[in-house]
Amino acid sequence: MNKTLKRALIAGAMVGVPAALNALISTRRRAPLQPLNGEPKDYAWNWGRVRYYMKGSGQPLLLVHGIYAGASAYEWRHNFDALAQDYRVYAVDLLGFGLSDKPNVPYSANLYVRLIEDFMREVIGEPTMICASSLSAAFAVAAQPITPMARKLALICPTGMLRLRDPHAPAGRITEKVLKTPVYGKSIYNTLTSTAGIRYYLKNEVYMDPTHITNEVVNYIYAVAHQPGAHYAVRAFIAGKLNLDISYAFTELDIPIMLLWGRHAQVTPITDADEFVGRNPRAELQVFNHSGLLPHDEEAADFNKALSDFLSLESLSYRLTNEEFG
Repeated sequence: MNKTLKRALIAGAMVGVPAALNALISTRRRAPLQPLNGEPKDYAWNWGRVRYYMKGSGQPLLLVHGIYAGASAYEWRHNFDALAQDYRVYAVDLLGFGLSDKPNVPYSANLYVRLIEDFMREVIGEPTMICASSLSAAFAVAAQPITPMARKLALICPTGMLRLRDPHAPAGRITEKVLKTPVYGKSIYNTLTSTAGIRYYLKNEVYMDPTHITNEVVNYIYAVAHQPGAHYAVRAFIAGKLNLDISYAFTELDIPIMLLWGRHAQVTPITDADEFVGRNPRAELQVFNHSGLLPHDEEAADFNKALSDFLSLESLSYRLTNEEFG
């Protein structure tokens, strides 16, 4: 066998094997079940169909999941029903995630800021209380100056002050180029979103208590992460394109703010809370001692009570009526 032919065969194998594995994984896709008990609805947004769930009556409360591979409204499975006893709760699957559309569009922080703002205005249609997780908490903060519809903000381990601020870092551009390669980029994504990859991520970056990493949780995240087009938004996230600096916007907020933080969070450690509290005197901090990045999951009962207590308190400094909004 001559050297040229040998090199060609090796090169073909290097591309062919990952391509075959990617194709095999694609054939094993299965649609995730409805994540919550609420009524499923679709919002026909400019960039695609957005799935959301609604339940309860009374003052509106919007729940926005975090950003990661396989993210969806499933993140609120231990909170949705409990909060719906006192509020009209909306839990949204952001574009590119969950059961929403996953178009190949230029995903950015501004896209999600606009989605939250449009959803509040066009779907909810009145001043709203918001609870958002990690990077989506930054989106919720940035949406407020556009149309000030948020009555109160509850932010779970938020980013945008010390971490995940710069969407233009050189390393992000390099990462994006690698992830966009047809075969190897998809192979990297499939490795990250394999059941082993999901378990590793949940154990090392999300949960304090590994008993929360059940087969049900892993299988649901896997099913969401392997829907057609699910890699587009995640690719933008990994490349840093969803990063957002909210240092100024957060300082300017003039509504009640609660920071809900898992003491053992890895991605956004509890030490980050000092910067948020120091930037805005309206911010109060609630720490959950037995949680990581998702205190609303690991300590759901305590979280639901803390959030309900915060939402039910009347603010003396900020009142916004429907008439004022109109």
